Amino acid sequence: MRKIEVLQRILPLVLCLFLALPGAAQALKTKTVTFPMTLDYQLLRSLVVYSVFRDADETAVLLDEGDSCRRITIARPFYGEEGGRIRFETRVSVRMGTVMGAKCVLPLEWEGIVVLFQRPVVQPGTWTLSFITEDSEVLTMDRKPATVAGLVWDIIKSRVYAFLNGIKIDLGPPVAQVKDVLLPVFQEDSRARAEKMLASLHPGAFETRPGELRLEVLAEVEEPEESQKEEEIQVIPEEKIKKYIDSFEAWDTYLVSIMLSLVRQPLTAEDREILLTTLLEARYRFTEALTTGEEGDFVRDEFVTSWKSLSPVFRRHLGDEPTRNLFRFLAFFTASDALEAIDQVGASLGVEISRQGWVRMLALLSEGTESLLPYDYAVNGGLRRVLGVGKAPAFEGPSFDVEELECGEEAPPGGAGDEEAGMKTSWAALLARLFASPAWAAEQGASKTQADVLRQWLVSRKGLDEYMDRIKDLLNQSADHALKKGKIPDDLSDFYRALVLATAWQESCYRQFRERKGKVGYMRSYNGTSVGIMQVNERVWRGLYDAKRLRWDIMYNACAGCEILDLYLHKYILGRRDRIEQEIELDNDRIARMVYAVYNGGPSQVKKYAARVKSGAFYDADHLFNEKYEWVKKGDFDKIRKCLIGG
Repeated sequence: MRKIEVLQRILPLVLCLFLALPGAAQALKTKTVTFPMTLDYQLLRSLVVYSVFRDADETAVLLDEGDSCRRITIARPFYGEEGGRIRFETRVSVRMGTVMGAKCVLPLEWEGIVVLFQRPVVQPGTWTLSFITEDSEVLTMDRKPATVAGLVWDIIKSRVYAFLNGIKIDLGPPVAQVKDVLLPVFQEDSRARAEKMLASLHPGAFETRPGELRLEVLAEVEEPEESQKEEEIQVIPEEKIKKYIDSFEAWDTYLVSIMLSLVRQPLTAEDREILLTTLLEARYRFTEALTTGEEGDFVRDEFVTSWKSLSPVFRRHLGDEPTRNLFRFLAFFTASDALEAIDQVGASLGVEISRQGWVRMLALLSEGTESLLPYDYAVNGGLRRVLGVGKAPAFEGPSFDVEELECGEEAPPGGAGDEEAGMKTSWAALLARLFASPAWAAEQGASKTQADVLRQWLVSRKGLDEYMDRIKDLLNQSADHALKKGKIPDDLSDFYRALVLATAWQESCYRQFRERKGKVGYMRSYNGTSVGIMQVNERVWRGLYDAKRLRWDIMYNACAGCEILDLYLHKYILGRRDRIEQEIELDNDRIARMVYAVYNGGPSQVKKYAARVKSGAFYDADHLFNEKYEWVKKGDFDKIRKCLIGG
């Protein structure tokens, strides 16, 4: 009998580990700590199918003689809970005849369902899980009580029951695998005690619950006296900030990498929205924390928050199908849940999730051959597909690696073509289309440098009206492009165009570039995260838009910003309108303000803005956007002079 290598939520073992970790050379006391190991029934079923029911249509052949004259087959197992016991059932097909030459004489055939009510036990001194059958019943295929006598009953009792009662689950290898993954997250001076604690693990009692089987795991933990405290390591601010950013970037690349493991899965619209929202929220929270200088273990907290959202999606697509990767997926779930358990301790107490730790976690999804993706700002087509956001806008416009261009000198090379197919147009053709006079485009010859061309998007007192005409034309064309691709109703087209114009006004005062000391550079936010006319956040939208083009291609930036507004409007506001209107009333004006709040702070702002409406305590950004939005609706663009040229 082949044993089933299973694992599922050994997680809270980390809780115990952390209690054992403060500094060396302290007075220690030993205590027994209890935590659960959880095995859900869907996972148990998948493991049984992969290990036992390996033939076509989830079947297992117990007997096959005389060219199927004598044949016993079981199929399609099911696990559940009933009356505090495990309910295990499987289809049974019996054919019993007498072989005479090449014929099967007087075959007796029966097909039905066998149900076993079982109690889980662990064999003493091992991690081997087995099941004791306490009761059973036999049903017909239409699930009514069956009367089975004679030969068929003898066959079921002697062969089928014996086979099913022999199923065992070896929890030892999964425990060892999780240990290998978790130990690298501990600091060096804590690992010896963590290993000692892990070596003491032993099973306790079982609890059978609806949806899951839970095993009590016991461990002996050496705990320091409460009076003893670990000396804190002092880190200078610069080092602390760098370490903070490095930790986030490692976490972010890990998050993207595991999402890409779902690229071939049949994700639903709900799945994709969970993935997208989780990724955006994690990135928005980092941006906010980086700006406000919040303290705390950001990556640990982010993992806990994100995994709670992501876990159902991964379990649904990676944990419920019998595949050769199933055991690695289970190890991934277990290690992930273990890291989540850290949150119950409060502080990390010697735990530091390093880049190498994320690599080890990722290896569980990829046969141990993968590494983390680089933290770069190029478009990742696979990520866009997983998140369901379509193809990125693609242009052959300017794309440089520099922060500024010297006017009068040829721009350095640096733009690579987009791998995504999309709306393709040359920079010269774009300018010819956007600028009012064809004669202007004809003036642009080989003598014009890229910097000189970009300077046409710099505003001056003398050319303010012409500049505003070009900007509004560009933004309206970008809005129209988003409307054609997106899902906004036709009756909201004018509303959406006003939303785009108001957002660009609030975000950048209609500027993609600025000139300083004879050099042209792109607009960047005060906290260094967002760029261009729509102030698209490079970290939030990393992998979804090309950062160099967001910086240097005004049309690309405008199209990206319009697509983001479209996404937030139809997915997070209009798509949830019924739920939102249970809290506050929505009209177009309030929808516009809510969309901008989400654009500025992420999907969580839907609830937060609704709360601000009810309390009347709005942010300054809410008031400032509303001001621009009202001006746009009235066509009062003269007020742009104050932020563009002053006075």
